[in-house]
Amino acid sequence: MTIFENTEQRPRLQWQPLQPEDPLYDNRLIKVGWDAKWVHVGSSDWNPSFRPDYHPRQMATMGIFGDAYWGDALGQQRAAMLPEGYSKPKFGTHYTDHRGKQSERINYHGRAASKSREWWMEKGLIFDADPLGWHEWFCWYIRGRRIAPYDAHQIQRWRGFVTRARAQLASTGHLGYAQALLHWAAAPT
Repeated sequence: MTIFENTEQRPRLQWQPLQPEDPLYDNRLIKVGWDAKWVHVGSSDWNPSFRPDYHPRQMATMGIFGDAYWGDALGQQRAAMLPEGYSKPKFGTHYTDHRGKQSERINYHGRAASKSREWWMEKGLIFDADPLGWHEWFCWYIRGRRIAPYDAHQIQRWRGFVTRARAQLASTGHLGYAQALLHWAAAPT
């Protein structure tokens, strides 16, 4: 049994792509085709090479992103699209406009281990389907949303990051790498 087989079945609810006319839209977002389809959670339409160690809810309760991921105006807008109670901060704190201002003590390993959204945007790694980044994509992939080439790209990014971060953790022992792995739904080993 995987961690995903017991996921509560709910309809896809409110997910919408961010549109250019939205006041929170940023022109640096990379366009993704809108051929999104929805599959039944637990169907065979899961990419077999994507084997995360944690569910987004587990990650949130353990302590990720210094509790700041959903905190600014865009994060609050996107979080409102997730089913009620889907992703809760570890300490239940509701931040306003704190993106990039993580509380290290909230993180599972007590280390800051993520770049700001600005950094990810400047590198061209955030897409208009999920303007908060990889973790938002992961939340919707778990829920059954599929955008084939985009999903393949995100899974390839995940595999590459996890491989590199595990190697760095093994060679340095620096807990920042362990925290970063948790942000990408991966155990240290």
